[in-house]
Order: sequence, then structure tokens, then C-alpha cells
Amino acid sequence: MAEQRSDLTSMTMEELLNIEVSVASNIVTEAQKQPVSFSAISKEQIENSGARTLNELLTIYVPGYFLVEDQDDTIAGFRGLIPDNNSKVLMLLNGINLNTEWFWGPPDAILNGLDLNFIERIEVIRGPGSVTLGQGALLGVINIVTKKGGTERANIRYESGADGLTKQTLSTHFKSENTSAFIYASIGKFDGTPMENQGWAQVRSEQGLTVFERNHHLKRSEYTNVLAHLEKNDLEINLFQFEHQRDLYNFYRDRESVEQRLRGISLSYKTELTDNLNLAISGKHLIDDYGLFSHGYNIETDARFNYEAFESGFSSITQSIPGLADRSVEPGLSMGGTRETRRGFKAILNWNNFFVEGNQAALGIEYNHYNSGQLDSRGNNFIINEEIQRLGLTSDGAGGFLATGSVNDNNAWAKPHSFSMKSVFFENVYSLNESTDWFAAFRWDSHPNWGSQITPRIGALFALDENQLFRVTFQTGFRGAVSVQYGGGFVQDGLLAESNFYAVNEIADTLADFDFDGDGTNDTRVIKSVEPEMLSSVEIAYSRNTSDYKFNAVLFHNTVEDILTAQAHQYDGLAFGDTIGTDDIGTWNGNWYYQNQEGELKQLGLELEIEYHLENWTLAASHASVKVTSADEGTIGVYVLPNKKHSAYPENVTRLHVSYSTSSSLGEWSFNLNDLWYWNYHSPTQVKVDGAHLVNLGASLNFNSLPNLTTRLTVKNLFDSDKLYPITGTGNLLGAEGTPSTENRSWWLSLNYSF
Repeated sequence: MAEQRSDLTSMTMEELLNIEVSVASNIVTEAQKQPVSFSAISKEQIENSGARTLNELLTIYVPGYFLVEDQDDTIAGFRGLIPDNNSKVLMLLNGINLNTEWFWGPPDAILNGLDLNFIERIEVIRGPGSVTLGQGALLGVINIVTKKGGTERANIRYESGADGLTKQTLSTHFKSENTSAFIYASIGKFDGTPMENQGWAQVRSEQGLTVFERNHHLKRSEYTNVLAHLEKNDLEINLFQFEHQRDLYNFYRDRESVEQRLRGISLSYKTELTDNLNLAISGKHLIDDYGLFSHGYNIETDARFNYEAFESGFSSITQSIPGLADRSVEPGLSMGGTRETRRGFKAILNWNNFFVEGNQAALGIEYNHYNSGQLDSRGNNFIINEEIQRLGLTSDGAGGFLATGSVNDNNAWAKPHSFSMKSVFFENVYSLNESTDWFAAFRWDSHPNWGSQITPRIGALFALDENQLFRVTFQTGFRGAVSVQYGGGFVQDGLLAESNFYAVNEIADTLADFDFDGDGTNDTRVIKSVEPEMLSSVEIAYSRNTSDYKFNAVLFHNTVEDILTAQAHQYDGLAFGDTIGTDDIGTWNGNWYYQNQEGELKQLGLELEIEYHLENWTLAASHASVKVTSADEGTIGVYVLPNKKHSAYPENVTRLHVSYSTSSSLGEWSFNLNDLWYWNYHSPTQVKVDGAHLVNLGASLNFNSLPNLTTRLTVKNLFDSDKLYPITGTGNLLGAEGTPSTENRSWWLSLNYSF
């Protein structure tokens, strides 16, 4: 039989409100009674989206979420806040934490990967989720629920489209009385479109090449994914391997391609101990490899290469060996790699009628252990900035060269580091009467470097009548510095471990004219150990749901303190080859490290959603608006510009979704349109830049004569918008009013056959 539809937009309102949710609470499972702002995306919405990546998908559907391009990454932004890497956002797979601790956060192979076909639905917490999930759930949480065992025997899918897109997927389902299985394998690649020579790609250059001349292709990727989900009675097992390589298409240095191979297993078990007491336990083991590569050049055959600019750059010594490596090194040269292994355990006890009738409680413990700075599957644990270093040479900053020896010996990406985190959490929900629920929760996390942290949540739900619900919530989220801050690493790329801050402070004591904070004035301020960044959020929410429509509104106020950002400095009297403690000075003759920004950042935001069902039509729209109400001088940096406007994050974003289905003699038709309209944004040049409508269109047909076959045509960027897209970063973004990272109009065709 063909796959049965389970689209959230095609369900009755009663069915929609009874969907079980697992990410925001250890007690409450009903979607409409979540204690936080919550969004769900179904597998049909994924099909209809026109998105290539998870990051794009969330931007299309989730109010308060926006993908922002960074100078060396692709960033998940929540409610106007954009970190300088993704470590302040938490990603789960079937409730299991996938985040790296050493640096990057959510796995790039999933967040920016091409494959979305294994996903049954996505649950998103908009705002902090640390009360239930701990460190890293500062800005938001993304939980991916994979497909599971069903009545189908097998499913074959083939996709092909413009710019070299091909995907092949095979999955099989099995289900009996107490056993089910879902096994999935997919491979694919996408050549992408060449980056245009405008905006960021035109103005940013290094080593004699602009970003454009590095021959980046937007979304150029290839992947191989394998998953298995097995259930027997109350035991669940997840096995997975995500392997993905893609262009870092905004990057201006030689390590312009990133690869990740994430392998893991997780187990969970639930049992009823008594009529009122249930136990859930889970465990995981993950092996996470990252690699960086250069895709290289041949200046004689690369039609995009600007030879005149190359010659001009090579004749200058103001940049480090400009251009030399780019004509000497073949594509695919390894520029770095490392491994982190993670294992953990969680147990949760749930009590019904805890002490009194109508009171529910959950008590849990969690333990996680991390080992970073290991050799990856290629035998690497190093990182370098310039291809020339792979040839055995690097610049001494004065036009000469220094031999580096083994890159693994002298250019560590993450020094070997091992640590454990321990957590205890408690949650309580009390139904005072049929219309009022009170809820409260707290979590205690202990870290060997930054100490312990307590995050609370408190609030109430009021049912005004059978269709209307009112919610008030206060909660906090937090994120400590990534673990490479404590273990050390990025050697000769310049990361300064916190254990060596004392050595830098001694330098400051001996240099009266030392510009410590890099602001152009002399001072003797010391660098300090860092505290976790904190976000306190107050939400007032209202929802109304009837048989025809649903409406949701959330008003929120955020206060962010101790903002963690990277600071970078060059030290008087020190140069490449010197050390601070055990840290080698970077090839740029400086170091960088994390510090807490002083002061507070405060925001006010509103998120509105409406969805209406009418016969064969579903119409949905949302609008998200967020404003900086105050920003102390010390908070200016990643999150906010000096004029207190958002750093690249659009203040107003409107989304429109239209679905229509009909029948004909040929079969069942479905048409879908998604419009993402970001009104404008404030660029790093502090110029307000007009936004764009990014419209995706899809059409599918289920043939009457071939009921097991579904065809789908997707057109991305229907109106071929070529406007610049918001870009952010902590480095030099002068002159960049945006990046040309919006794909040209393109298309693909999907064929899906079920046995």
C-alpha cells in the first residue's frame, strides 16, 4: 500500500491537540499544554517545504527561528540571537543529545545536511530548554523524531534535479504484535550553483583570493546516511551513521570544506513499577569525527580564477603567502580533523498523584562523559589555516618561512581532554481544578570547570473555556564555554586555553602600554575565567483552537547576561613560534579565547500563528517580531550592533503556507506554496538592507493506476530572487552588506515507490 498521510495540517483539531510531545517536559505530553513555546513539523510539511537542509526547513516553518550565514559557518538563530557557532542550540535524535561539547554543538551533518527523508517529525522549543535538557539548550532545542516500524515492507525513493542533485533512498518497515523495525539507507550529492561575485563574496579576500575566487558552490554537498530503529515491547534501540561533506561557502581561507562522520547507538527502556510509578532509562555512545579540506585550484583551467588579482596578491607581503598554495595544491587536501567520543546515561521516575490527587512529578538523574582531542578515522587531530602548511612550510609573518614538521604534532585542533557532567532534575505539575494547572521545575548541572548551575522554570496554564488556553512561564537557559576552552587546542590557529590565562595576565603586568581588549587604548585589564551565559525568559501565551482553525500568540521578554564571545589579540613582543604557557601563538601572531561580555541585553518579541482549514484548502501564516529594548555597552558584539539593532537577524519575518488537494481521473493531486518574507535586516556596515520573498512551490501526484507510486516536483526560489542574504560573524565584516548565498531558481523531481 502507499504510505498513509499523517500530515499535521490534514488532521482534525482534536487529533492535532492529542499529539504526544517528548521534548519540553518530562510529564506533559499533550501538544497544547506544553509549558514552553513549541512548534512541530510533520514529514508531509518537510516534503512540501522546498528546503534542502534542516536549517532551511526550520526557517521556513518555525516563527522565531532564522538561518543566518556566518563568515565560516551556517548559524541557527532563535528569537534574534545569533551565536558565533551553533553550540548554544541543542539537537536531539529521538530524545538523545547529539551535541558536541568540544566546539561546534549540533552535528553539522544533520543541521546542514541534504537528507531529510528519515524524519517523521521535528519538535522545536523556541526559547531556553535547559530546565529539562541542561547545558547547550540556551536559545532553543531541536528534537528529530525518526520514522519507525510500520505496515510497509519496503520503500524506494529517487530524486534528481538541477545543478547535479541526485539522491537514492531505500527503507524497510516491519511490525508485529510486540516488535517493530525501521531500517534506512540513503546516498546523495549536490553540485550547487557557483557563488556570485557580489556582497561578501566580492569584498572579503585573503591570500590573494576573494571568497568568490575560491570557487565555492552554494550547498555543495555529498552524504551517506544509515539508520535503524528497533522496538521490542518497551525496549528501543537506535543505530545510526551520518556522513556528510559540504562547502563552507562563505569562508575566505583554505579550509573551505567540512566533513562529519557521526556514528552512534542509543537504548531506552520504559517500565511500570507500580500503578502510579513509572521508570524510563536511556543510554548512548557516540563517535564523532570532524574533518576540514581544501577544494584547491588549477589557475590554468579554472575559468572563474582571476589571474590578475592573483598576481597582484602574490606580489604583496601584507598577507600571509598570498596565492602560493592555491596554485600548488590539489583539491581535497586534508586541512584538519579530530574526534570526540561521548557516552551518557539518564533515568527518570514519574509519579502520578504524587502526595495528592492530581499532582504529577518527575525526578531524574543524568551523567555524560566526553573525550575530545582524539585521532579521527583518518588519523588526524590538527587544524591549519593555509594550504602552504601542508607542504611543510608556513609564514613567519615577515616574508620568510618556518618548517612546521608534523601537522598533528604542531597544529592540534583539540588537545586530549576528558571530563564528565552530572545532573539532577525535578518537575511537578499540579492540576488545581479542571481549568488551572500549576507547573514548576528545576535542574542542577555540575561541570568540573565552571562549577554548578541551577536552572528553574515556573508557570501556570489557565483554560478559559474548552477552546482557549492562557499560559504564563518564567524559565532560564544556560551555556558554559565549549570544552576546547579548558582542554586547549587550535594550536597555531591561536586558541588560548583558560589554564594559561595567568601567563597572559603576567604579560599585561609587565607591559604598561598593553592594549588588552583590542580597542585601541592601553589598559591592564586581566582576562578572567568564564561563567556560563544565562538567558532568562518570560512568556505570556494565548491559544484558541476550534474545528476549523487554530490561533497562537506568544509575547516574550528575554534578558541575556554573561554573553560568551570570542576575543582575539596580538601580543607585544610575541610572534609565531612563541608560546603562552602551553599554547602556541597563532599563525596570525595572536591568540583568541572566550570571555563573558559585561552588561545585559534585553529583548521584547511577539510570535503570531494562524491556521485555517476549508474543504481541500489549508491556509497558514505566521509573523515573528523581535526588538532589542536595551543593550549595555559591554554586550555589543555577536548578538547586537552598536546601534542596538540585531546583528543580521531580521527583526520582522512573515511566513505564508498554502496547501490544496484535489482528485482527477489521473489521481490525487496536491499543491503547496511556502513564502518566507524577511522584511529587512541590519548589515555589519550598519546599513538597513531590504529583505526578500523566498517562495518555494511543490506539486505531487498519486496515480490511480499506480497507487504505490508518488511523484513530486519542487521548484525552489520560484521568483529567482537574487537579493543578498544576512551575514554575521566575529571577524572583519566591513563592506559586507550581505552574502550572495540565496540559490538561484532550481527544481527537482522525486519518485517514491512503496512495496
